[in-house]
Amino acid sequence: MNSVPIIRTATLKDLDALLAIEKASFSSDGFQRRQMRYLLSKAKSQAFVVVVGGSIGGYAILLTPEKRQVARLYSIAVAKAFQSQGFGRKLLQHCLQKALSAGFQAVVLEVRAHDQKVTALYTSLGFKATQYIKHYYADGEDAVRMRWYPQVGVRSGDQGVKASG
Repeated sequence: MNSVPIIRTATLKDLDALLAIEKASFSSDGFQRRQMRYLLSKAKSQAFVVVVGGSIGGYAILLTPEKRQVARLYSIAVAKAFQSQGFGRKLLQHCLQKALSAGFQAVVLEVRAHDQKVTALYTSLGFKATQYIKHYYADGEDAVRMRWYPQVGVRSGDQGVKASG
């Protein structure tokens, strides 16, 4: 088995694996099958998976609306067995590079206000907090909206990760 992680475009064949990661990662506000299928097949989005040893270890969905200058990191999750190995960072870097090459001038996202580990990841790649949003999530938790500009964050190269698709 190939243990070198590969990032590739997600397809409908990945749907079950993505939903399993989604369910395990998000106790509320998780995507249902129909929503995930739409994001993979019809939405103005780009979806990517990191594959390690033949298994999908995580995914990221980047909304890329036409005639807009700002893309949105809509969702990113790494399966528990693959966490703390840098795969979330690699997926995020891949999304930022894709947004940059598609001509977007910024990327925005929302993160749970209490999630300091994830917020630190975003900050380390150049995201800046721009807004605090009370009761943003279905469970009532607050969010922090963050924004990334290309000149601040993408480091060239994804050492150790082969990108395809």
